[in-house]
Amino acid sequence: MAEFCSECWNDYYCKEYTDEKFILTKHETLCEGCGEYRRVVFATVEKRWQQKIWYIYLPLKRIYRLLRPFLQIFGFPYRLIKYRKELIEIIKNNKR
Repeated sequence: MAEFCSECWNDYYCKEYTDEKFILTKHETLCEGCGEYRRVVFATVEKRWQQKIWYIYLPLKRIYRLLRPFLQIFGFPYRLIKYRKELIEIIKNNKR
């Protein structure tokens, strides 16, 4: 993984983040952008609303995965009737 200081990270990703948006390493390491020993970017701090969305999205996704087979089973008769009606119309149109 590439290690960039905050300035090189902004240049590489074309962003205008300040140092408050980054979690920097404790010790100075070699920046791969400028070649100097600096504190490099360990991670970026995401917005709080993005973090809160994950607490809502992930449980809903898991519930959907659990319920999906049941939804498919209960929706099968409807799809079968719909397909049958379309098939009958196609047959009628072909006989004319």
